[in-house]
Amino acid sequence: MPNDAAGILVGLACPLCWGSWFVPMRFARSSSRLSYASFAVFIYYFTLGVWLTLASIAIIAEYLIHSSFLGLTQISVQRLAASLLAGATWQCGNITVALTIQIAGPGFAMCCCSSLAMTLGTGLTYWISPQGEVIWLSSGVALAVAAAVIIFQMHRLKDRSLKRFQRKLPLQSPDPHSHETSPQGVLPSTCLHDEERIDSPMQSPTTPQRKTGRRVTFIIGGCSGLAVALFGGFLTLSLVHHDYMGPTISRYTCMFWFGFGVFITSQMTVPIFRGLLPEQFEDPPSDVSFFPGGSSCSRALQEVRKTSAIATCLSLFAGAVWACGFWANLICSLDDGFALAYGMGQTAPLPSILWAVIIFGEFSGEWVPSSAKVLLVTNVLVYMSAVACFVVCKIKT
Repeated sequence: MPNDAAGILVGLACPLCWGSWFVPMRFARSSSRLSYASFAVFIYYFTLGVWLTLASIAIIAEYLIHSSFLGLTQISVQRLAASLLAGATWQCGNITVALTIQIAGPGFAMCCCSSLAMTLGTGLTYWISPQGEVIWLSSGVALAVAAAVIIFQMHRLKDRSLKRFQRKLPLQSPDPHSHETSPQGVLPSTCLHDEERIDSPMQSPTTPQRKTGRRVTFIIGGCSGLAVALFGGFLTLSLVHHDYMGPTISRYTCMFWFGFGVFITSQMTVPIFRGLLPEQFEDPPSDVSFFPGGSSCSRALQEVRKTSAIATCLSLFAGAVWACGFWANLICSLDDGFALAYGMGQTAPLPSILWAVIIFGEFSGEWVPSSAKVLLVTNVLVYMSAVACFVVCKIKT
């Protein structure tokens, strides 16, 4: 039983970390004089923090276990490709999740991503490595998907209330010279800095804003879920025993090359997404190129120089938080099965919803209907039930 309790705590540490990394992002992206980082710079430092943390753990562990670092380089081409692809697909999913957080807030972003990642990713990992009680595993997945459906309905109610609220604002004629903001005027995209909010007689600074339409928001969130689901499959392939994959590798070798894949992919994906979605980046230049180099590279260097030391540390810390969750996920995967560990990791929306309420203030606006708050409580209870199913599955494994 003590081993089961320790395993449960390790398994729960993963969604806690994966559902909390955007909290340092919120403060690193704030517009205060002490802390500010552009979205592109945050992603660069965040992925650097992921790689440095995973590489440090892998190097130290390999040396303590084998008194050498050869285990990190003795890897077959197939498993190296699977580890790098796991990092690449995760990074693509991560940047689209971060974009969705900027657009619609962390509660919607994490649930939109996890609903697809939970169903496709858990099924894919179980198909590659069938471990765990199917009944409890399926029950946890079904409850998590049900929670995602609830969160979609909740945001639909919020959007309707938001439109009604906005239609009433021109009739209120707020003072354009007033700089006082209501404590209930928190924006859904709370990661945006204050300079992006328009202050005019027709648009109060307390008006909730969205920088992208709902359809585009769902597309971006759906792509993030698909990429994160593929990440689970590639990660499983890199570690499970298959003759066509070559000799098995340790979790630390996988961690090292996974982190390297994350960092390298970020250097390519940030300029691409900056070109495709320039409105989500601050002051987008008209001549941004889709690939590293030219104006995009020079602008990134300018933003790095303007980034404060506090914002840099917060961005690196966000990456370290996610990396610790990944480490816990690997421990749980090798001990209890990849499908169980992956499913438990995708309950990250539960802590993210709590952070969204406490720090982001997603439900503090006067425009938020009481029915949406009831659905929020229901969603939390359903997610907790999903976590309970995964815990039972872990005990019975």
